[in-house]
Amino acid sequence: MRFELHAPATMGDDRALTKLDELLSRVEDGVHTLVFEAPDQVHTSRWFQHLYPFEQELVGRLIQAQDLLQPSPAVVTVKSSQDVAEARELAYTPLTILVENEFSDGALIHAAVEAYASPEVKDTWARGQKVQSRGWTFIGTSGSGQLPKKIDDLCNGQRHPRVLTVCDSDEDLPSHLRPKAAKPKSAAVQEAARRHGIPCFVLPLREIENYLPDEFWKEWLNEDPFRTKYKPTIAALKQLSPDQRDHIDMAEDKRLKPGATLGPLFDGSDHPDNPKPSDETLAALTSQGKHGLKQRSDKKADEARPANILRLPDYVKAGKVTAADLDQRDRTRSLHALVNLLSELL
Repeated sequence: MRFELHAPATMGDDRALTKLDELLSRVEDGVHTLVFEAPDQVHTSRWFQHLYPFEQELVGRLIQAQDLLQPSPAVVTVKSSQDVAEARELAYTPLTILVENEFSDGALIHAAVEAYASPEVKDTWARGQKVQSRGWTFIGTSGSGQLPKKIDDLCNGQRHPRVLTVCDSDEDLPSHLRPKAAKPKSAAVQEAARRHGIPCFVLPLREIENYLPDEFWKEWLNEDPFRTKYKPTIAALKQLSPDQRDHIDMAEDKRLKPGATLGPLFDGSDHPDNPKPSDETLAALTSQGKHGLKQRSDKKADEARPANILRLPDYVKAGKVTAADLDQRDRTRSLHALVNLLSELL
């Protein structure tokens, strides 16, 4: 988060100046940035005069560096003593990223930051995990149905809630095949977020496992010989069209089971770009039974089971899965947009 300090805010009483000191300390942690609306007036301000020499040196470095910063779309303006108090509170309030599963959803977000964020944002993200008062934190709810209530719990009574909600779309069809009057499955989550004035980011693919690109599966298969039994299923997954792969249920898609009605996305009736999968492909996709190519990951996740998305950030950091690989699955560049939103909120 970027704070812009105006001259009147540096001339307050001792209590306000102490809060400015605390804001400066948070900036020193690398969690936030501080710029000055009138840098030429800072050295004569009451606040600057009462700082320790090492703090004055820090302010001097901030002034020198502020012209090099990229423009920020989200800036907290600090013009008065009251603003100082609110800024200090915001600076020490971690950004809560509310998700369904803090481990698996967190892994996708970690990977997206590693792949797409600017060096400055990557640094802020990394520092936010290390400082004693965290810059951000994940909170999971064990399912999208619990998200609206958790939003209420986190935001009720908060004047400036620092909460971002990220949820799956849970849609089993692309937008052009859904009834126009149908509410999105994430409607209750979006409404709760609107009610409290916090951002809600809906990932357009069905679930986070639908974002896993071919390179992920390649690396995951090669890590453990016991995973070879999943090769036919993963090969079948790659035979699907982009729309089908965006909205297949990676745990167990009942539309694909023998004797089931495939529906317009899979029966070939929708569009030539979404042809009916072959019987061999359908058989391979349903051969693993429930959980198929999906695993609800946690700290005790079994590395030999499919879709251990906890490995994704490591693959990205090591260059085994690149930003281009993620783009292969993320045709709407939604992960880019999510990282841009995080850049504004951190």
